Amino acid sequence: ALDFLKAKSSLIGLIILDWHMPVVDGADFLREFVKHPEWSHIKVIMSTSFGSDERKAYIRQVFPNLAGYIVKPYQTEVMLQTVKQIINAQP
Repeated sequence: ALDFLKAKSSLIGLIILDWHMPVVDGADFLREFVKHPEWSHIKVIMSTSFGSDERKAYIRQVFPNLAGYIVKPYQTEVMLQTVKQIINAQP
């Protein structure tokens, strides 16, 4: 995903990122993501099965500009509403 971003970041406006992924987890991905100011236009939604306040606070420390945090399992409508809000809020 990071290699793809390096090549195609101008084409991406929103990332839906799972916390638990093979090789690089969502938090590690965001640690690398924030090192690239040229990606600041890209909004990120974190999707995870862990909804504790501690986890939410932790990921916001890693990436303060997190656009959304959705706890699985989620209803499709919740995901769609979150994405719509983010898209409609973009300048």
